[in-house]
Amino acid sequence: MYYFKAGENRKGVILQQYEIEMLTLIYKHRLLTTKQLHTWVKQRATTTYKSFYNRMKKLANMELVVEHEYSLGQKGFYYKYYRIGSKGLEIIIDNQKSPGKIIRDISRFSHVKNIDHFLSTQELIIHALVHAEEPIQALSPFDNVETLENDSPSVIPDWIVKSAKQTIYLELDTGSESNALIKEKAMKYLELCESNPASSFVVFFSVLDSSFPARHSYGHRTKRIANLKHTLKDLLGHKAPNLEVYVVPFARSKPLLLDIIAAKAPNSKAQKKIETELAILTLDKLNSFFPYQFSKMDMERYYPSNVEEYYRVDGVYQVSHGSSNTTFETLAVLLMEEGNVHSLNRLDFTHHFIRSGRFKKKVDRLLLVYKKSEELERDLIGKAYNSVLLGSMEKWGNDLDNEPLFYKQISPYKKEIVKYDN
Repeated sequence: MYYFKAGENRKGVILQQYEIEMLTLIYKHRLLTTKQLHTWVKQRATTTYKSFYNRMKKLANMELVVEHEYSLGQKGFYYKYYRIGSKGLEIIIDNQKSPGKIIRDISRFSHVKNIDHFLSTQELIIHALVHAEEPIQALSPFDNVETLENDSPSVIPDWIVKSAKQTIYLELDTGSESNALIKEKAMKYLELCESNPASSFVVFFSVLDSSFPARHSYGHRTKRIANLKHTLKDLLGHKAPNLEVYVVPFARSKPLLLDIIAAKAPNSKAQKKIETELAILTLDKLNSFFPYQFSKMDMERYYPSNVEEYYRVDGVYQVSHGSSNTTFETLAVLLMEEGNVHSLNRLDFTHHFIRSGRFKKKVDRLLLVYKKSEELERDLIGKAYNSVLLGSMEKWGNDLDNEPLFYKQISPYKKEIVKYDN
């Protein structure tokens, strides 16, 4: 505990250890909302939102924090956010909680140009700090800049998350950056990865949408997300094997970011093979209502020798009708990850290979497999691909008493449910 006195009458307040750590958190992150702080504090103390709100008001009155109000544009609808106050900074220094060099000019923390951008970034970072399965570091880009070369500009993301396995660069997109600026930023990341081939990097674009409470209405942002994915696919391709890029809506960013931190994503080559075989097993052996059988084929018989392993699908199967045992079609199978640019790149390449007859032996269709139903439903492909089916392992596994359902695209942004032989 820490006893702090302030004012002429020297009235004070007793701060618990977690509150001192909270002041340090506010200092490090510059601006945080009441909700974000309460999310963090709940892991350390039992307190209701109302009690915590009142506690923050008291800390603001004593100049430990500085309170700001964010109006949502409708009368009575607002929330609070805070920066560190002058007295709060003194407590941090007294308790030797200062993270590195002290910034004395803390008043400038209040003057953020795009408050929606900054607070939504912190929403993702605080959620990751609280819910990550393993310890992580959340680093301010103002204090942790990776230099590419002596004469090159630096890579400055919106925030940095470091786990034991990799570094994640968070890019919060509000739609204000032009295509040219996005490309320039992507090339800097590419240079960073090429200059550090032994390290693994993830660039995570979260596109702000209406799920974050903001004065401006951001909508669903489907076209923006799809355009970003295709721009980055065309620009980056397979140029850096140690670089993974994701583009997802803000509403889906929290769970997907946690999966990456926990190394549940991206899938390794071995994981892709295992998951693909499990998906086919579910259809072929576990569901007695599915009238087709799958026979795994040797992919070497289908691919020209000059096609890189990266572009090859995760399985090729000959599909026959169970009752007649006659071949129905040859199916290529690709494991997909929501928002993953490499997944989109491999889809694009394989679709072109099928449509242009580039396989050594004919492949009729492509099946895209997602692990979870929500991934399938929420992934924005942004281009209508013909001769492509989509399905979810989760949905197939949970509904073995009915004929499995699939999806097909009816537009770049819409899917409809179909049966396998439609």
